[in-house]
Amino acid sequence: FVADEQPTTAKWNKLWSNDASFNDGTGIGNNVIDSQHYALASVDYQNLGTDVGAYQVLYDSGAQVGTSTISSGTITAKNFLRILAFAIPSGGTLNIGIRFNNDSSTNYAERSEVNGGDSAVASLNQINTKTAIDANPQFTYLEGYNTSADEKLFVALSVMRGSAGANAPERRQGVYKWVNTSAQITRVDMVDTGGTGDIGAGSRLLVLGR
Repeated sequence: FVADEQPTTAKWNKLWSNDASFNDGTGIGNNVIDSQHYALASVDYQNLGTDVGAYQVLYDSGAQVGTSTISSGTITAKNFLRILAFAIPSGGTLNIGIRFNNDSSTNYAERSEVNGGDSAVASLNQINTKTAIDANPQFTYLEGYNTSADEKLFVALSVMRGSAGANAPERRQGVYKWVNTSAQITRVDMVDTGGTGDIGAGSRLLVLGR
């Protein structure tokens, strides 16, 4: 086509064919659209196919205020789970842990170390994430495999602030399991059991799956 041209029937047909191919996607070549062409929030990860390798947000609490439990409620079951939990104490100490499917029975076990050393503990009522019951903020990262017929195995790393200022933080790292062999994890709770305070403003629970 050139400027001011009166298209022939053949050219009009070509225009129509090109327009139709863009409408149904057949005219868009493989690998011609990449990340630089996507507008913010133009990809809906919740509706991507099951073969997509990206983790999807299953639950995001947003910042919480004054509670003893942050619960995801029912989430979509995924084979791989990644959990990020940030707890800020309010009004006292926290004894933070993670529970699955609202199970508060002694169905958890761990092998972990707190600032060094090794400890194996059976028959827990939660996955322990703190280094101590105190009034320090903490952040925990857990990753694990989630299938119905197997005990759920997780690797976790926690950091607690320790003394304020440029002082070394505290750590807890370990491997954990939830012994359930009849259901996938479809709920994640961050709970405060035995602390004197609340999970305060700015605390947050994020659950990802793929």
